[in-house]
Amino acid sequence: MSKQESLPKLALDSTVATYFFPSIEKHGSQERYRYLAELLRSEKRYQFYLPTPVIAEILTAVPKKERPLVSTVLTRNFKTIEFNYRSAEIAAEIYKKPSNQEMKDLITKRVVKYDSQIIGTCICWGMDGLCTFDKNQIKRYNRIVMENPGYLRTKAGEPDLWIDAKLLALAAPSESENEENVFPIRK
Repeated sequence: MSKQESLPKLALDSTVATYFFPSIEKHGSQERYRYLAELLRSEKRYQFYLPTPVIAEILTAVPKKERPLVSTVLTRNFKTIEFNYRSAEIAAEIYKKPSNQEMKDLITKRVVKYDSQIIGTCICWGMDGLCTFDKNQIKRYNRIVMENPGYLRTKAGEPDLWIDAKLLALAAPSESENEENVFPIRK
C-alpha cells in the first residue's frame, strides 16, 4: 500500500471544491471560505475525492462550452466516487427520513434529495469525512451517521475541522489586524 493510499479519504462538497479553482465563478464567495479552502488544499494528509453528484453541481454552474476543460481539471485533481446502486439505497433511506422542517418547500426538497445522494455516495465508498461549508448538510450527514452505528467512522464538517490545528493557529490573524488583512491569500 502506497503512502497516498493510506491517507484518510476526504470527500469535498461543491461549496468547498469550487474554491480550489479560482477560475470557477462562485456566487456570494467570501474571503474566509477561499482562505480555508486554500489551507485545506495545502494539506498533504488527505486524499481528496469528489462524489459524482458534486461534479454535476459544479458543471451546472459552468457554461456548456467550458465544461470539457473544467471536467478535465476536476478529474486530474480529484479522485471520483460514483453514485451507484448502493449509494442510491443509502440516499433513499436518508431522503425518506428528513426533518419536517426541511421538507416544507419544493426547493428544500430538491436540496435535501441532492445532499442525500452526496451523503449516500460518501458513506457507500467509505469516506472518512465530507468537507462542506453547508451547515445544513453537515447536520444532516452527522445525524445520519449517529442514527446508523455502521457509519460511525465518518463525519462532516467545515474545512477548519480537517486542517491541522497548528496550521490554523499559525495562520490565524491577531486580534489587532483589520478585516482586510485577516485572510492573506494568493490571487
